[in-house]
Amino acid sequence: MTITMDRAGRVMLPKAVRERHGLTEGAKLDIIEEGALIIITPQPAQIEIVEEDGRLVAVGGAPVTDQMVREILESIRR
Repeated sequence: MTITMDRAGRVMLPKAVRERHGLTEGAKLDIIEEGALIIITPQPAQIEIVEEDGRLVAVGGAPVTDQMVREILESIRR
């Protein structure tokens, strides 16, 4: 996959990549340089457990997409 950097040095991650990794606006990404490689990785999600209506609920982190659920189900069925 090839992407282009703009004049200001910004790169746009393709929509399919953002969706596959649950990246939304404001997501924090780490940049690591290893020799000639530039590696971009999402920072671990900050998840907090809170009580809502008498139940514990995980708040924060990346949203779970339909694609993520399908991939998990497929991996379990194998």
